[in-house]
Amino acid sequence: MTPALDINYIRKTLRDWGSLKDLADSPLVYLKTVEARHQSAGYSDSPGGHGLALRDVLEKAIEDLRPNEANPDLLEKRWRPYIILNMQYLEGRSPEYIQEQLHISHGTYFAEQNRAFSLLADKLQKSEELLIHPEIPVGQSAIHLKDSPFMAPPYPAFPFIGRSSYLADIKKSLLNPNGAAALALKGLPGVGKTRLLLELAYDVDIRARYPDGILWAGLGRSPDLLALLGSWAAALNIPTDVIAASAGPSDRLQLLHTAIGQKRLLLIIDDAWQSEAALSFKLGGPNCAYLLTTRLPDVAADFACDHVFSIHEMDTDDSLALLDYFSPGLISTDLEQARWLVSSVGNLPLALILMGRYLQKQDQKLQPRRLLDALKTLKTSEHRLALSQAVSALELNPSFPLGTPLSLQAVIGLSDSVLDPAGHQALMAFSVFPPKPVSFSEEAALAVSNVPVQVLDTLVDVGLVECLPPDRYTLHQTISDYARLQNDTPQAILRFINYYADFATRYSRNFDKLDSEINNLLAACQAADQQNQPELFIKLINAIYNYLETRGMYKICQDLLTRALETAIHLEDNDNLATALFNIGDLGIRSGNFPHARQYLERSISICRAENNHELEAENLVNLGVTCMYSGQWRDGFRQLKEALQKDREWGYIHKEGWALSLLGYACMELGLFQEGFNYLDQAFVISRQTGDRRVEGFTHFNRSEIDLYMGNYASARQNADICESHYKFLGDLRGLTWLTYTYARLERQTGNYAAAQRLYEEAHLAFNNLGDGMGLAFSIHNLGRIYAEFGQVDSALAHYDEAQFIFEKIGCFTGISQCYYSRGLLYRQQNNRPEAFQWLTKALELRQQIGAQRGIAKALSNLALLHSQENRPEKGLALAQQAVQIVRPSQAQPCLAYVLTCLGEVCLTINDLPQARTAFKEALQILEDIGQNHLSWEPLAGLARVAVNGGLYNRASSLAADVLNRMEKQKYPAGVWLPEQIQLYCADINSSVAV
Repeated sequence: MTPALDINYIRKTLRDWGSLKDLADSPLVYLKTVEARHQSAGYSDSPGGHGLALRDVLEKAIEDLRPNEANPDLLEKRWRPYIILNMQYLEGRSPEYIQEQLHISHGTYFAEQNRAFSLLADKLQKSEELLIHPEIPVGQSAIHLKDSPFMAPPYPAFPFIGRSSYLADIKKSLLNPNGAAALALKGLPGVGKTRLLLELAYDVDIRARYPDGILWAGLGRSPDLLALLGSWAAALNIPTDVIAASAGPSDRLQLLHTAIGQKRLLLIIDDAWQSEAALSFKLGGPNCAYLLTTRLPDVAADFACDHVFSIHEMDTDDSLALLDYFSPGLISTDLEQARWLVSSVGNLPLALILMGRYLQKQDQKLQPRRLLDALKTLKTSEHRLALSQAVSALELNPSFPLGTPLSLQAVIGLSDSVLDPAGHQALMAFSVFPPKPVSFSEEAALAVSNVPVQVLDTLVDVGLVECLPPDRYTLHQTISDYARLQNDTPQAILRFINYYADFATRYSRNFDKLDSEINNLLAACQAADQQNQPELFIKLINAIYNYLETRGMYKICQDLLTRALETAIHLEDNDNLATALFNIGDLGIRSGNFPHARQYLERSISICRAENNHELEAENLVNLGVTCMYSGQWRDGFRQLKEALQKDREWGYIHKEGWALSLLGYACMELGLFQEGFNYLDQAFVISRQTGDRRVEGFTHFNRSEIDLYMGNYASARQNADICESHYKFLGDLRGLTWLTYTYARLERQTGNYAAAQRLYEEAHLAFNNLGDGMGLAFSIHNLGRIYAEFGQVDSALAHYDEAQFIFEKIGCFTGISQCYYSRGLLYRQQNNRPEAFQWLTKALELRQQIGAQRGIAKALSNLALLHSQENRPEKGLALAQQAVQIVRPSQAQPCLAYVLTCLGEVCLTINDLPQARTAFKEALQILEDIGQNHLSWEPLAGLARVAVNGGLYNRASSLAADVLNRMEKQKYPAGVWLPEQIQLYCADINSSVAV
């Protein structure tokens, strides 16, 4: 059958019925009947034109499924294929609706649907044959024009699914007059090599290319060459007495060679184990071609040189499609179960077929319990390997005696049986490694198996172990299961654990090395725990924690560290207990659980001091400082970090100083000590470069970017963020990169690019959620709420503030809580809901005063000042606004200064202090223009216009108002004191005043 007419392809194509573009991407579009329809209909040479041609051909083929010209009879079984395909795919009806119309069960429906697809494929195939061989009546194949031998086994009862690319490539080579005469297919046992041969043998184009016949020989491990050559001679109609007279293999080889002569034959040699035997069947003339399958790479190379096709497992989608053919109800009712089954056998076709047939038998008994029991049975590798299927003598593997059922156990056992004791021992040992797609190094293989490298080479040569150049290896899932069930060498497990414990310790800071082995390292952790090797278990976890944390594998870290803590307590091992407590605390910080982190860090410090473990104590002090800062206790955090720095210097831990210095720089930012912060960061740069610590250097650039952002140095902030990004990408620091995404979002928002800011906040939100970083998640949600507020979407903004505040309260992040209070108060003030605004801004101010966040205090004071002015308390408002300016001015935080000056100007307007209002607005405007925040310049400009109105300078006021409105046309959303609509009303009010 033509490869494109695979039932799976037809099913997918019909699902795409409504999209001409998707139809044009179907393999069916290359059918000759479709090409002919495209030309005859005069469709355009575009995806739409080719899609239309395919739709026409399929519609006609479905129409041809009608039993007669009468109206469809829903109760007549003969009509079911036509009705199902027409209603489900052409009309878009659901399977449930059609089942109800046909009065059939779910299982019957899918059985009838599969029958419909088979009938449709036959219709399309006959149309293809008629077009290729127009002189042959419909239904008669071209290959019957001559009386030629055809020795291929019977065509399987189930469809060919998922190997179309292999089939197309091999077929192309066989049909090419200048192609290779000999091709070999190599691959794992059960990977589907023989099925590919069958598909090629039955292919109309191949049989037309080799009209003199197809000869087939299944060799197996111990081929009877004389008998096999004799069967070929008989197929070529050589008289039996002549065959009998050729008593030896060489005589029969010559006899066959002479008989073939110039004939065009395809000679197929299946399941070759020895090169000599395989080469014996290279006996045709110049017009013959050869196909060979083998599980042994050397045999393939000897037979076909470099014309070897490596056949691999199916992909997941094709595996599911194959399983769906046998058990159609499984995927529709339990896709996850089906995916697990596919994964459990590593997408190996033979295993999928055996499982599918097993499920099919249970399903046909119409007892749901039987199917559920079958699925439970397939949960164990022992049962999966033992699944068997009776086959006919023609389908039997040539290595098996007659009557042997087909099973994975038997097929894999053939390869195992050729190994000597050392090879068998090595195969069993390799089962301790996680199976494919995980790989292991040659060094690890030899250490765990304890055999010479030549034994490893043997396992590769017999096809049981796959080689991944240059020096890595992997074991397929089914072979791993086979070996594990027989593994009686616990020494291999201990060698495995010891090797990776040493490897992890040796390369704990070399993440490139750990990247390639992390799955094996995690398997070693599990094995050490299961084999009651507590010291090795803790050694492994402590060695790989930094790697796992950097790569953002928080869930794995949490599970391993919990077990490490329990183990250290049981062993009464204080050093490892302190390390486990520190790591759990560190992970608590990174996942935003600050009370939890502080508890474990303080316990670790207590043990460190009792054991004089100064280095770990210093690390704990740094993390304790971070915990205080992130939870909003900035002054306490600053004090802890200074103590940690002092200890690092006192104890000579220069490589630890960088973290403390960088974090002190960050703390200074919140405390409004910008210059002192820069000094700490400069020292951190020197230390990190001196020690070669790229993570500290990257983190210091991150903190420098944060300070620049608060100061309004946006170009410098972006430059430092970019440098940080290069460091974090080099290290693979997933959490660091996510926080950078958040910082880039803040940069975009501060420079007026609100759409980009929203996109980046959403990206950060998703990444933080996947990581399990509660603080990052809450901050990204909060800032999305601010974007919604600036867009005027009040309900969405408040919902985001609620969600963020809930998370902040849960993790004990008071800085975040105060942000939510403030944002909520700001929004209520902008909505002129003064009672709510007073309540939330007062709460924000009180909490920020406790925290010591100077900029936050100033902004809360400024908004309260506006509220007091609006409530006819101008003196109170003026005092608060002036206090806010006094707090911010020394800090050099220019964006914040512009904000509080704008608020001061607004308060001064309410008491008609025009000189002070003008001065505040002009300074705010100048700052905003200097730092490039032109999108916020509307507010002080509008304030200056109002000053002009109140001072009687009407032309000046009108000019300023026009400038404001002109700027608003270019930038829609501001993030400042007022909402856009309020600015417009402001300007309209000015124009009204001028007109009067």
